[in-house]
Amino acid sequence: MMYREIVLSAFAKANAETPAATKTQWANYLVDVLWEDYKIQVSRRTLLNYYNHYKENDDGELTPKSRIIESLCKFMRYPNYAAFLIHHSSLNRKHSSAVHTATYVVYGDCHRDVVTIMIRRESISRPSKEILQSA
Repeated sequence: MMYREIVLSAFAKANAETPAATKTQWANYLVDVLWEDYKIQVSRRTLLNYYNHYKENDDGELTPKSRIIESLCKFMRYPNYAAFLIHHSSLNRKHSSAVHTATYVVYGDCHRDVVTIMIRRESISRPSKEILQSA
């Protein structure tokens, strides 16, 4: 899952945006931003638990709530979790195929959403005169 990358990236962004020097201060900053900008209430301890878990474990079974993941993605300037996945899957894959898919699972309190997105790049051919006019 990409939860590890999201949490660690959010803490890295908090580090870059503040003069804070400790993970506790970064967590405090994230708590404030998530509440003020996205009205998501999460405790500093919860964010620190995620950070410590993902920092120490490469894999892991810890699954943050979907609303926290969505708001951390927004904090990092992605419109949502799907956009984060698409962007990072395109960075990690070689472009050997014209069709790419991204599948993600978001766990809610009493459900899970499984979404697969197909992305297909198609070439279009336009007469050179039209290309010159549009430039």
